[in-house]
Amino acid sequence: MECLSESATKDLVNLLVSRGYFHVNVTPELANEDNKSKNDISKHSEKDDACQIVSTQDGDVMTKDLLQERLMEMLSFAGGRLSTEDASTLLAVDSCHIKQISNNSDDIIQVGDDLIIELYMDRMAETTNLQLDSSSGRVFVSDLATCVWEMPIDLVMNALQQRIASGKIQASLLTISSHKVLVTPAFEEREKCRIQGAFRAITLPTQVDSVCQDFEWDVAYVLPILKNACQNGHVLGELHDSGGSLAGAMYVPNIYLDMQRRSVDESFFSNGYITAQECLVMGVLESKMGDYVQKTNPSAIVLSSCVILKEVVVSPIEQALLETIASDSFLDLRLHLPDAIMQYEEDTRTIVEEMALPKEETGRTVFSDGEALFVSQGMIRHITKTLLPPLIESFAKTRAKEIKSSRTLNDSNDKESPVIQSPKRKGRKSSKKANTAASKGSHVTVQ
Repeated sequence: MECLSESATKDLVNLLVSRGYFHVNVTPELANEDNKSKNDISKHSEKDDACQIVSTQDGDVMTKDLLQERLMEMLSFAGGRLSTEDASTLLAVDSCHIKQISNNSDDIIQVGDDLIIELYMDRMAETTNLQLDSSSGRVFVSDLATCVWEMPIDLVMNALQQRIASGKIQASLLTISSHKVLVTPAFEEREKCRIQGAFRAITLPTQVDSVCQDFEWDVAYVLPILKNACQNGHVLGELHDSGGSLAGAMYVPNIYLDMQRRSVDESFFSNGYITAQECLVMGVLESKMGDYVQKTNPSAIVLSSCVILKEVVVSPIEQALLETIASDSFLDLRLHLPDAIMQYEEDTRTIVEEMALPKEETGRTVFSDGEALFVSQGMIRHITKTLLPPLIESFAKTRAKEIKSSRTLNDSNDKESPVIQSPKRKGRKSSKKANTAASKGSHVTVQ
């Protein structure tokens, strides 16, 4: 078999390239004597993206597949990151070929003028683990992107998430104070213990954000940990998130709740009742008042603004109401109900008319200027038939006199009012006098 010389081989390759061989989706042209072996291969390969042949600065040729393979080997040898200019120099090809290959490759990431492969990401993952160990288990992603990875933060975030999922980075991504932070499990455990310890030491209701400010914690980071700790019993207290608002979240320790319950119970058992106002003084919301009392005394009756014991509050007034009904009179409720309850009209009516008054009886509870009376139905009938008619008649007569007196006064004022007449002309007045004198027989000279 006869072999071609080096120059003959180059001429053959040049001819094939010029006629369209080694091109993607291009049909080679027929032989053309004018173009045979006269075209430099670089004129075709460098300007034609479809050409699959690349010329080197040493005068050799290679396919683009081979160039990509060598580029990947060179990137691996360089640790996974290399500038386009350095790759062009090391492979002795024009930089346009390097850029074309990197643009079409899924294995190469371009960051500015640098070419990066997964190997570099894995190396940076190892460096990140060392960075976490040296920084007590927490590092900001922005610092990693700027000082360690030297890549845009969105690419770093994507690389971190992939390597956290694969286990190459033993950490978690959190958002703290609007910053992305990488933390290790050991750091999270330490912070959880610190958070739980801080809230265990609290004995009064406290805003969560005030505690976070003292310890330089992020509220959004602390709340889930605190909520879980309260539910699991690691922190003995209740978390009230104020309708989902982070700023309004309140932590109430059980020691304070127990003290509240004891205060509520003592007041309730001492008086036989407790009001919403008293509970507010103790720091208990009106909505929680009934639950607090009924937890230790299930027989307590919960009204709108009071909680009462029937035998203490209702029973003493029942006999007084029966006597009032029997005598068709009224009852001064201040003598039978505590002032603290009577300031709530709705609860007072409920106690008197729905709980103490016999079902077959009726009457009215009346409030006026701080006074509270129960008026029996018999007294209402007596007032309607006996007292009201004379009062109405007397009032009507008095009113009628006032109206009549007012009219008389108005008429007298009208008579005393002067009548204003328009002035008359002087000539007419003289003429009238002349006529009058003539009628009397007097001689009057009118000048």
